[in-house]
Order: sequence, then structure tokens, then C-alpha cells
Amino acid sequence: MCFGPTASFTSGALLTAAGTATLKTTRSKKELLFAAFPLAFAVQQIIEGLLWLGVNDGPLEQWRKPLAALFLFFAYLVWPLISPLGIYLLETQKKNQRILSVFIPIGIATACYMLWFIFHYDHHVTVVHHSIQYHIHKFANFVGFLYLGATYAPYLFSSYKGVRTLGVLNIIFAAISRYMYWVTFDSVWCFFAALLSIGIYFFLRWLHRPAEAVAG
Repeated sequence: MCFGPTASFTSGALLTAAGTATLKTTRSKKELLFAAFPLAFAVQQIIEGLLWLGVNDGPLEQWRKPLAALFLFFAYLVWPLISPLGIYLLETQKKNQRILSVFIPIGIATACYMLWFIFHYDHHVTVVHHSIQYHIHKFANFVGFLYLGATYAPYLFSSYKGVRTLGVLNIIFAAISRYMYWVTFDSVWCFFAALLSIGIYFFLRWLHRPAEAVAG
């Protein structure tokens, strides 16, 4: 599979349109953060598109390092913070809310550590097999588990089947990305996760379907 600025900007534009439509389907303020996930992914994809223009002596060469840091900021800080909170706010069942509330402090702790990590260790990017590889100091395995726990485990504890399905699909594509694109895993996994976030639009449409459709 070939990635590049065209793929990043195209997915960014697609996600911007899908994210705007998703926000319009919301019926409650508690749904807004979860509904904003596609737009957040759109920003992240556009950042990587700009980063593509900064590698291999591109026109944005001087912006390569800050753009890489900005991408990692989204990947390592934003998602551990907003994933558990967005799914928690969406939840209506108290039993599930109690479980989901556990992941919020895990996400905060993970994001704080990753913020220190990004600024403490140097990082750079290269292009490997038509994908961007983010070179950054390897963090401890338990941090990776905390990240996964904060970012994708909350999906699995939602009372909504549609949300759980999105979580399972994300984990499957994460495993595929790890196996097939392990060197450029961060970039490839974020790309697939971004496209999967379009499913939030269809979930919210289903959630707010007319009562007569439910009865039928």
C-alpha cells in the first residue's frame, strides 16, 4: 500500500466532510466530543500531509520537526485524553459509566507521561516503503498497554453494540498494521483508525433513528 501527501490530504478532506456531518447528527451536548473524533482525525491527517511535504527535501523541510511533534502530540496525547472521556459522556448506563470512569485517569496519566516523553527525547522522521516512520525513543511496554487501555479499551465497555464494534475493528486493524507495517506502525495505524472513525456518523444516525423505524 502506498501512502503519501495525496492519501493524507484526501483522507483529511473526507474526514472533514464526514466529521462536519457527524456533528450535525448530535442531539445532546454529551455526544459532541465523541462526534468530534472524525474531525480530530482530519486535523491529524492534514498535519501528516504537510509533514510529507517536509521530507526528502520538500518545500516544508524547515517545518519537518515541529510537524512531526504535532502529529505525535495528537497520536500520543490527544487520543488517550479524549477517547475515554468521549465514550464516557456518551454512555447512559450507570454500570458502564462506572467502568468507563476508570479509564479517564489512566488516559490523563498516560498523556502526561507521553508529553514529557516527546519533549525529553529527540525524534525525527524518515520515509520507509512509502510510509512515514517516526523515530522516537522506545517507551516501556507497560506504557504501551496503558495507552491501548486508555485509547481503545473504553470502546469495548460501552453499552452500545456499534461503539463496541468500532473498538474491535480498531484493534483488528492495529494488529494488521503492526504485522504488515511494523516499522511505520504509528502512521499506518492512525490512517486506518481515522477512516474507521467515519463509522461514528453511521452509529449516531442509527442512535437517533425515528421511533417508527425502531418499531418496524
